[in-house]
Amino acid sequence: MSGHIGTTDYVFGNLPFCVRRIRAGGVELTLVEGPDTGPPLVLLAGMLDLWTGYEAVLPLLGPHFRILLLEHRGHGASSRAPRGDYRVIDYANDVVSLIEEEVRGRTLIAGNSLGGMIALNVAARRPDLVKAIAIEDAPLLITELPSWSSHWIFPFFGAAAHILESWRAMGAGVENLARRIAALPLYRPRLEPSWVSRAAACGKTVAGMRDAGLLSHGEAARLQEGWRLFVAGERPTMGACLPRAVIDAIARDWATVDPRVPLHAADGRLSEGFDHATSLAALRCPVLLWEADRDLSGIVPPTGFERLKACLAHVPHRHVYTEGAGHQIHRDAPQLFATQTIDFFRIIVG
Repeated sequence: MSGHIGTTDYVFGNLPFCVRRIRAGGVELTLVEGPDTGPPLVLLAGMLDLWTGYEAVLPLLGPHFRILLLEHRGHGASSRAPRGDYRVIDYANDVVSLIEEEVRGRTLIAGNSLGGMIALNVAARRPDLVKAIAIEDAPLLITELPSWSSHWIFPFFGAAAHILESWRAMGAGVENLARRIAALPLYRPRLEPSWVSRAAACGKTVAGMRDAGLLSHGEAARLQEGWRLFVAGERPTMGACLPRAVIDAIARDWATVDPRVPLHAADGRLSEGFDHATSLAALRCPVLLWEADRDLSGIVPPTGFERLKACLAHVPHRHVYTEGAGHQIHRDAPQLFATQTIDFFRIIVG
């Protein structure tokens, strides 16, 4: 069953996109759909991210694909899972329902982070539904226990779950949530990189924010001090290193998320029933593998990408390294993301 949410519509690149409500996996999900301009492409965001994170690439991808941008259960306007089921296999079941009901054939899937894990799970379990997938800095081979608990970003999810639970219990406003997020430490790899790498990461981050027009003169000076602490080996807060506008945007997104979503990552339930190596071995479709800038701390370390590439040796695949782009490559480098996606998937669909 599906239907419009009111009359909400958007225009990206002169193309109309509609927002619909669909039923999948026992929950109501938000689906943003573009016109039928090409083969279907399902877009899947990462954990704690909403569909709006893809706004920059929709005008670029829209002319080439029929976009189906799904907002995950427990995120945004999509409903919460009544039993708190937020495992990869639960999200994947939603996507299977989407493809069976809305596409009714084989599709392309591109997923960031959690979305990439979901794409792999769907492609491995239901090869009859998938032509090819794109995996964008997805934490494959590292989010399974016990190794997951030693990853540098692991503590972040427990902190996020605690913040959301306590914030909701207080009944405070989004401004309060923003202050709590700003007070979190800046999560970076636990392994100490060289001073040169630290300086490179500092320079890229500050330059990117400056070029995006996010910084006033006063805020630039404040952030320079925050990143100076980072380069010196200290642990500044997120608020000291990210513009207030970015913190506020994060808070608005997080305010819509079920606290049990990050909790599943914090307690290891996220990958229950989903063996990464087995799923990679079961793949039969081509894969576009995205790697974030190593200085900007993508989730997957260089050694992890070497393991991933080795696991994909039996299928056609392309590895794209994105200089200057962090974990969300589709946001940091939308033109490159769109160009590579269009080129790779065009080869697949002919």
